[in-house]
This record gives sequence, structure tokens and C-alpha cells, in this order.
Amino acid sequence: MDIAAPGNNGGKWAREVLEFGWNAMNPSVLARSAGIAVLALAVAAGARAGLLVDTGPGPGAPGGIGGWRLDSTQFLAGEFQLSSPATITGADIWAETYFGAGGELDVSLFSGGPAGSLLGGGSTTVPAGDDAGWFGVSGLDISVPAGTYWVDFSTPVLGWGDTPTSFLAGPPLAPVSPLSDYQYTNGGFWNDYPGLDIGVQVYGISSVPDCPGTSLMLACGLIGLGALASRRSRWILV
Repeated sequence: MDIAAPGNNGGKWAREVLEFGWNAMNPSVLARSAGIAVLALAVAAGARAGLLVDTGPGPGAPGGIGGWRLDSTQFLAGEFQLSSPATITGADIWAETYFGAGGELDVSLFSGGPAGSLLGGGSTTVPAGDDAGWFGVSGLDISVPAGTYWVDFSTPVLGWGDTPTSFLAGPPLAPVSPLSDYQYTNGGFWNDYPGLDIGVQVYGISSVPDCPGTSLMLACGLIGLGALASRRSRWILV
């Protein structure tokens, strides 16, 4: 098919049209267009990965740990709130091994209190002699609505001949952003202690509620993908 235009500049016009068509189908142009469209869709979806809760290790840390013992006779827990639905993927406590012992650290997520409904959790092995740092589990997949939850930190209950696992938890001073409440076990029962102030991190993917402009960005993303598909099929010369 011949491409022409009225007037003396028909040949130049035809070359520009062919050039535009080639550029539209150029892989690098298509990739950039697809990337922009997908980015718009991702932003519109409102999913954010990262820290959901972060008390911080506290002023002066690292370089010391508070005197809260974490072992088979005393578990520690903290309460936190999520303002939007989220998928929790992990949780850490700021701690160090007690006398360098190391061992197993268990992390559990609950709703309805530290001994409420178990949502999930996991365990990790902390090497002996580890200094103060964030210890915990990752790879969780716990989807929850907005609400109040608890994260529990514990060690295995000892059996005859078992090697004890023991940690010191909590910063030397109060964390930067303490949780709303804390509890610890004594004789197998949970006790409220708001001043426990252990350092806690909970991370995952948060679903941000829709806000003005989000729907527009979603529409732009869909339009971009539609235009991309149209552009690929429009400039076919026969």
C-alpha cells in the first residue's frame, strides 16, 4: 500500500509516518510504555511493603540491652495496631544472647491477646555469642484486617536434659516508639506490664485504603496498557 499526502511534501510526510510507526513498535519504546503503565497500576493498587511496626531499638542501642529475661520461664509479648489490612511476613525482637548461650527463638502472632487466637508464627536459631541485634522470623504469610494484634516471643519449654535457651531483651532505655501495651509470663500466666518497652519490629505488606486520585491512576494505567496494545497493531503496512 502506498502512503502519500496532498501537496509537495507527500514524500516527507510518508517517511515521518513510517518513522512514527517504527518507533511505536520499537522494543525499547514498548518496554518503557509498559513499565509506565504497570507502575501506574501498582501505585493505584496501594500495596506497600516494609515495616508495619517499628519501635526502634531505643536511644543508646546498640551497646547494651535492658534486663528483661526471655527464656522458658518468662515469655514476652507486645500489642500493636494496624490501620489497614495487611499481610504480615515477619517479626523481630531487639535482644542478645544471655551469657552467649544462643538457641531457639519462637515468634507467634495472636489476635485477642497474647494467649488469644493463634494467627501463625515460626522459629529461628540464634547463634551462640550473638551481640545485641534484631532477631526473629521471616517468610510468614498472615493476612489480617485492620485491628489490634499481639506478637509473642518465647523459647522452648525445657525437658529433662535440654540445653536452656536464654536471651536478654529490651533496649537500655525506652524505645523511640513504644507499643501500646506489653505483657510477660510468670508461672505460666500472662501479666500486664505497659513499661516493659521491648524493641519490636513487624513487617509485611499493607493495603492502603483508596484515596482521591487512586481511581484516576488506576484508569491511567489501564488506558496506558490499552494504548500500548492498540499501538502494536495499528502500524502494520500491507
